[in-house]
Amino acid sequence: MHHVLVALQQPGGGIDERSYVAVYVPGDTPSVYPKGYAKRLPKGATLIFQLHYTPNGKERRDRSSLAMVFAKEPPEFEVVTDSVIDDQFVIPAGAENHEVRSQRSIDKDVGLVALFPHMHKRGKDFRFVAHLPDGEERELLFAHYDFSWQESYLLPDPLFLPAGTKIECIGHFDNSKGNPNNPDPSVAVRWGPQTFEEMFIGYYDTVVPVE
Repeated sequence: MHHVLVALQQPGGGIDERSYVAVYVPGDTPSVYPKGYAKRLPKGATLIFQLHYTPNGKERRDRSSLAMVFAKEPPEFEVVTDSVIDDQFVIPAGAENHEVRSQRSIDKDVGLVALFPHMHKRGKDFRFVAHLPDGEERELLFAHYDFSWQESYLLPDPLFLPAGTKIECIGHFDNSKGNPNNPDPSVAVRWGPQTFEEMFIGYYDTVVPVE
């Protein structure tokens, strides 16, 4: 199992694949939010599971399941998942420290509560940086990356980010023979869903007051 993503399909509408309800990847732990925080599950919505397999030539049975804890009281803040993505990169064959960057702007005031990098076997490190509207640059996370132990990084308290902040993600890939996890260092690598291909996604959770 490469990953499981659970998204919402609104009644009579489409799927917002940017705002996930839950995610599973190797090594990740459950998302547990503080009291007063919750994700929104609208009445009549459908949970859509995207299950991504990497075949190994043997018949297997899927046993994926989802567990949810419902808020006992009306939450004060809604948790929203969004992401920074670059799907146009090319990692040259043999490159041992290839850099990829991407960024996006936040269009309203939010509180940042969690960060989650996603790469594949050639992922080496991942960095989140906030560029504030006043010109200040703030490093949010630097993490050495391991595909087998992908983890969410939870902030102890929400970090206020004003509207206009740009969240930048900077990552490095090791496509060399020195990477013991590299499926094939002799080929250039692009974006793709299989484990032997690559991805560059910086997920982040923010909170906004429940209206």
